[in-house]
Amino acid sequence: MVRRLIAAGLFGIVACGSKTGLKVERDAGLTCTELDSQAHRPRLVVFVMLDSSGSMAFGTANGTTKAAAMREALAAFYGDPASAGLGVAESFFPILKEDVPDNCIDNADCGEAEACFPISTGICLPGGKPCSSNADCQGGSCEPVGLCANDTTKGCLIQAPEAYCDSGVKCLKGGVCLNQPSCISSEYAKQVVDVATLPGAKGKLLLALDEKKADGGTPTLPALTGALAAAGAWQDSHADEKAIVLLATDGLPTACDPAITPSTEEGLEGIPAVVHAATEGVKNGVQTFVIGVFAPSEQEMAELALGQIAESGGTNHAFVVNTGGNVSSELLDAFDQIRDSAATCEYAIPWPESGGIDPLSLTISVAGKTLPRVWDSFACDGLGYYFDRNPSPGILPHRVILCPASCGSPAPKNIRIGAGCH
Repeated sequence: MVRRLIAAGLFGIVACGSKTGLKVERDAGLTCTELDSQAHRPRLVVFVMLDSSGSMAFGTANGTTKAAAMREALAAFYGDPASAGLGVAESFFPILKEDVPDNCIDNADCGEAEACFPISTGICLPGGKPCSSNADCQGGSCEPVGLCANDTTKGCLIQAPEAYCDSGVKCLKGGVCLNQPSCISSEYAKQVVDVATLPGAKGKLLLALDEKKADGGTPTLPALTGALAAAGAWQDSHADEKAIVLLATDGLPTACDPAITPSTEEGLEGIPAVVHAATEGVKNGVQTFVIGVFAPSEQEMAELALGQIAESGGTNHAFVVNTGGNVSSELLDAFDQIRDSAATCEYAIPWPESGGIDPLSLTISVAGKTLPRVWDSFACDGLGYYFDRNPSPGILPHRVILCPASCGSPAPKNIRIGAGCH
């Protein structure tokens, strides 16, 4: 309440003078152009960070892999007429170190203490599809797989090593090297496909997907941190656009966080650091949307964990699809919902090049009604608006965001915006 009262006192200032758009001479001898204009919704630019870990090769109920279902959904999304004009950049995680092996039986294989992370995976018999439980096998059984004791590049059935390994060699439970993925967030800030506009960019976006092999673990923290940095940098240099991060994953963090150890269960220990990264992204005006693809037995856990990331990233909830349904169709629905909601109630502020505008004098009107400014989304208990980032010396907000009560359905295509000089 105290913060709201302070905000109301500071930001209830109304610009004096007429909003003519004419230059106004000030005592200091400087000029500025008072703002009186329409503000339009910004173009949406989506920084897609896609999980390409080894488990993306696991199967779904309709016979395709998670990776194939993701590609099918993205192909439809990129080609949808409703996506025309959308900006998209595409990146993948993990980025793998060439001198560290994919798989391991013990830490020595990885060359570092506590680096071998045990993974319980299997294949469906009959069928041979990757699986995590019998539920993935459509009536078959999920048989545990491991690695040949003398060659970690060879996979094998733990209960039948003789079919895969050299004579007399055991098939041992294996894992992945936690130190194989790069943990440097700046590497993940480099896009595989730079920002380009749909539908023209569809071909190169899908080509990048086709060329990416599912391999390695899940370094969610540096991947999201890098994507948020890239989106923030883009937004800072494109004030009339809104950049968001879309994190699509089929697992919880397995690497690049000291809280994650070989004894970590389900990767939940890696969630708090990712939540913090998403929170920092919101402070910089970048939201994180989260999509997950998990086995039916993992769905409840995934919704809880990924939901924390989404909520801290300013998007309320994660979209979790389970592999027992029509995965590509449900993924496409999630992509569509994100596109349609991400910038619905936001409007780019047309700051004049001459500068000198006082952001605290901003006035917003919708359908002829002037709205009050509130501090942030949590203060939206009625009509009002807030900024994507609060103004401070040298920093202007990029966008006005309407409170739900002021936005309506459908949202107004544009709003009236005015502001006076310092």
